[in-house]
Amino acid sequence: MLSDYTKLYILLILGVLLKYSDEENPIKTKKEIQEYIKTEYDVTVGYKAIGQNLIALEEFLSEADLGFTLDYHGLATRVIDGEEQELKSDWFLTRDITKGEVQILINSMLYSKYIPLSLCRPLIDKLNKQSGVETKRVFESVTEKTKNTQFLYNIELLSEAIDKGVMVTYKFAEYGTGIDNIPGYIQRKGKPHTYKVSPYEIVINNGKYYLLCSHSKGDEIFSYRIDYIKDLAFMLKDEDGECDESNFVINRPITDLRNHKNGFDLQKYMNEHIYMFNGESVEVTLLAYKTYVDSKGDEIETNIVNYIRDWFGDGVVFRNNTEKTIEANVLVNKNAMLYWTLQYGRLVEVLKPQSLRDSVVEVVGTMYNRYCR
Repeated sequence: MLSDYTKLYILLILGVLLKYSDEENPIKTKKEIQEYIKTEYDVTVGYKAIGQNLIALEEFLSEADLGFTLDYHGLATRVIDGEEQELKSDWFLTRDITKGEVQILINSMLYSKYIPLSLCRPLIDKLNKQSGVETKRVFESVTEKTKNTQFLYNIELLSEAIDKGVMVTYKFAEYGTGIDNIPGYIQRKGKPHTYKVSPYEIVINNGKYYLLCSHSKGDEIFSYRIDYIKDLAFMLKDEDGECDESNFVINRPITDLRNHKNGFDLQKYMNEHIYMFNGESVEVTLLAYKTYVDSKGDEIETNIVNYIRDWFGDGVVFRNNTEKTIEANVLVNKNAMLYWTLQYGRLVEVLKPQSLRDSVVEVVGTMYNRYCR
């Protein structure tokens, strides 16, 4: 049993309010708080002490910046010894984070493939405790997830490396075709290859986390799925030395890269790399069709202009606008544009460059031979 906790009653009350109260579910009376403290901490707190500490806690949280304040729904008055006194009830903690915000965070974890289920459970428990929301989810219905339990560690260490401006090393997993989906490693000369890169940014694209980085040679920025990264570590000058900042290898400046001499424009990069493919960006001219004729001969209106804006951002230049078509100029990764064109095949036509048109013809020809021969 805990004993002599008189000076810590205020913390016991705060602990109870954090766990059991929110605006929709207040703790109605001081007696209930008294009972919760007894149940949770095996400590008996006097009714009067709870009242005094609630007042002190309310004053403290109103001045402190802890992410929540103490509030109440019920207020009455009574006269004691000729003086009016306020009687407050229905106590609860108001959090900076709302139930809706908590639900968004929880859903993003549950239905994102890059966070293993084993990590989702404790994270959701922490969110519930922080928010006072008891969210119950059916974890068993969410099965398709990465098995890389190093994912959160990767995020933390990469963020620190980017802040410090130092290089990192890692191995890169590739997933097998067996039912157990056990990952192996990218091999070079029969051994797992160790990547040595200068990290610049962590980005999310199509629900997946990527590291943007460069290698020691070459002028390109490369992207790697963070949930495929294994055995991540700071790169050391002396591999047998201490793992501290004095032994870390400094990043290659991004301004060393040919296309980023004036710095790195992340938004421009993301607009150009819609599928996070590596390789060059090119000027592409599209002819977009505002309508198309379906198999029944009906003319169907499209939202192709909105789709183009959604994918390529405000850098799109539209011209030659007619009732049926419009041209769009975009700067985009060439490999990604090939796949995008196939996705929106009946709504767009690549006019330029010719090399991209040729690639589309080649892929469509291959598909035709497979489906129509």
